[in-house]
Amino acid sequence: TISAASSKDTTIPLTLSGTATSETDFTSSFASEGVETLEMVINSNNNTYQNFLFYDGKYLFVDGSTLRVFDPQTETNTNYSLNNYVNSPVLEGDLIYGRSGNSIYSYDISDLNNITTTELVATTSPINISGGLTVSDGTIYYQIYQNITGVWKTYKKETSADPVEIGTGSNYSGFF
Repeated sequence: TISAASSKDTTIPLTLSGTATSETDFTSSFASEGVETLEMVINSNNNTYQNFLFYDGKYLFVDGSTLRVFDPQTETNTNYSLNNYVNSPVLEGDLIYGRSGNSIYSYDISDLNNITTTELVATTSPINISGGLTVSDGTIYYQIYQNITGVWKTYKKETSADPVEIGTGSNYSGFF
């Protein structure tokens, strides 16, 4: 519910259904019709089209061990260093979760000038963290692959508890 005037752009999703045809059966007009806002330009500063996240009104772009933050209000890009190369980033609350080598880390971005890193899961060869990674309500779901046996296992890990195996198979499909 919008109960007061706002100085920020607001997007209200609108879905129309039925058999009426626009411009034949009805017309519509509104002040912002056809208005577009460029939020970010993809260029040499963000060289892949993956790993975009949205946090606190800003666009986050994880590029290896660099966190690029675009603020659409000020139209500025700022780069921050992460302690590790991040694969499969997932954002939940103030934390970015990601794989790096044989570990899963969380990166607390509540203070972008003081990003803290915590190792949450670690394995050693021949067991590799691979396949899917997701987080729901602070619970991490991830997969490992055992190179010698060719077996995939899926685990869940709650905040300070040990990981619990929740599935085993010969491939990583079907869990994420």
